[in-house]
Amino acid sequence: MTTVPVLDSPFAGSEIKVRQSILSAANRLMADASFEKMTVSAICKEAHVSRQTFYDHFKDKNDLVIWLEAGIVTSHLEKIGITLSWEQAIEGILAGLASNAVLLAAGIAASSQRAAFHSGCARIISDSLIRELEWDRKTPMTSDLLFQCQTFPVALIALADSLLMPKGSALTESEVKRAEREAKANLPLTARRLLAYVPGELKAALSSNPGER
Repeated sequence: MTTVPVLDSPFAGSEIKVRQSILSAANRLMADASFEKMTVSAICKEAHVSRQTFYDHFKDKNDLVIWLEAGIVTSHLEKIGITLSWEQAIEGILAGLASNAVLLAAGIAASSQRAAFHSGCARIISDSLIRELEWDRKTPMTSDLLFQCQTFPVALIALADSLLMPKGSALTESEVKRAEREAKANLPLTARRLLAYVPGELKAALSSNPGER
């Protein structure tokens, strides 16, 4: 069974607790059923929430997986320059994705369009980056920085998916364990590759501690 991390962003207030409860319920159900057979009703029953509550927070179960992946990424990016370096944040992101690779891969495989899945995830991360820099850190949003906030998540998600995610939704137990071992073994190399994709202005903006301004 994989581990769902505590998602600090882009959720706020009591909403984070509801989303976390639903995500954790889906994760528990994955231990006994495939993603395709896991129903929204079963997730709601496991999370002790109504179907209306589920749909207040997610469009469908594929959307749930998009938010899981986005939450893993944003919860680390927002700590850069505060408690984490870029290197630590990227390693944390990859470790979180690797630990949840089976659920993420199943959700991606079940999506009718893989590109649309990644686009939705990247859009959430981009919005979170812009909010973190412009609202929370009061960073002047230049056109170049805005562009980098929009394009970097796309590159990050695509590269992480190609290097870490097991392909296919009907994986045997041995295939799952092998995929997880390989993903974790590849973390240092994958982290170095991802760091090379970080654009300069975005890297500098997040590296600057907001308390120093």
